[in-house]
Amino acid sequence: MQNLRSFLPPLVASSGKSHQALLLPNGQVYVSGSNHYGELGIGSEVTKPLLGSDRMILAQSVMNVVCGDIQTSVITIDGDVYTCGSFQSRMDEDSNIGQVYPSRISLDLPAVKVASGFTLIAVLLRDGSVFTIGTNLPTDDPFGDYEDEDEDEEEDEDDNEPLPKPSSSVPIRINLPLPAIDIACGENWVIAVLQDGSVYGWGDNIAGQLGVRNPRKRDNPGVSREDLNFRVEPVPMDLPMGQKAKAVACGFQHTIVLMEDGSVYGCGENDYSQLGLPELNPLSWSYSLLKLKLPQPVIDITCGSNTTCCITEEGEAYTYGGSDKSPRRMMIQGYVQSVAIGDYSTIVILEDDSVLTAGAVNNPRTSYPVKANVIGELATYLS
Repeated sequence: MQNLRSFLPPLVASSGKSHQALLLPNGQVYVSGSNHYGELGIGSEVTKPLLGSDRMILAQSVMNVVCGDIQTSVITIDGDVYTCGSFQSRMDEDSNIGQVYPSRISLDLPAVKVASGFTLIAVLLRDGSVFTIGTNLPTDDPFGDYEDEDEDEEEDEDDNEPLPKPSSSVPIRINLPLPAIDIACGENWVIAVLQDGSVYGWGDNIAGQLGVRNPRKRDNPGVSREDLNFRVEPVPMDLPMGQKAKAVACGFQHTIVLMEDGSVYGCGENDYSQLGLPELNPLSWSYSLLKLKLPQPVIDITCGSNTTCCITEEGEAYTYGGSDKSPRRMMIQGYVQSVAIGDYSTIVILEDDSVLTAGAVNNPRTSYPVKANVIGELATYLS
């Protein structure tokens, strides 16, 4: 007789800024970690992190869960999207009132994927349309006072009238030339893979995370430097010749693209070698896609704030960034099915549904994945 487990959906894990979530095959979501803004969706806010696990309050079964910076989003089996937590900046304490119960977002069609950034989320619907909710604001220049090459002229502050930025508490449809098949959110930008394998991005491009070079200030004297770095409308990413994308992932200031042939490329910030390369010179970021060196074709990608993880067709996971200056294989026994990376924790799910965790989710904290002693206990019935 075939194992009943083979008919159940896989486990899904997600790790945000300081909180984590695990979706069980029965459609229930269990959460742990920070809940200062109601991001756990358990009906209350607490100042201290939830060290154990609690069930997110939802009336419907869930098919996907995504942890953002200070919010959590789920897609139910009916394709409805619910969110909890806050879409305000963590720095804006006065206006940061969190949603402690998951609240439904009104959409015309069922959703198939949701991606979460710093203060916004993007939703991919069944027909390939993409909507965003929240606030998409430019980032303060993380690299200091950026100056264009060959820029000699003084800025005219009177002419630097800022352009409008997308901001809405209701879904905004994004104008894309074709239906999308995948989406990802960085800190404050969005990337979409379209059905023809092209890639479009919009929002912040201060580090080249959209894969296109910013216009020069000297050619746009009436526009502020902030707005030259910020793309309000979607722009096409410059893909390597002959390549078509099939998936995308974003970190704090970098973008990773998985191509149809299993190769992986990245652009944006490389301060922590999250592009899988030594430090770039003379800049610490790249406006163009650079190929990551991998021993095998890749089938899945994910990003943390300053890290990148690639899962190969052999079920091996390779990480870049953090303290590593070169790709490092996760020393895990078993076929890796998925990896979720947060700022302070990592969750690894193996093909046999073993759950491994590392970082703050463990007590005591570990720097390498071990058998889960917090979230993983909820999945013991699968054994």
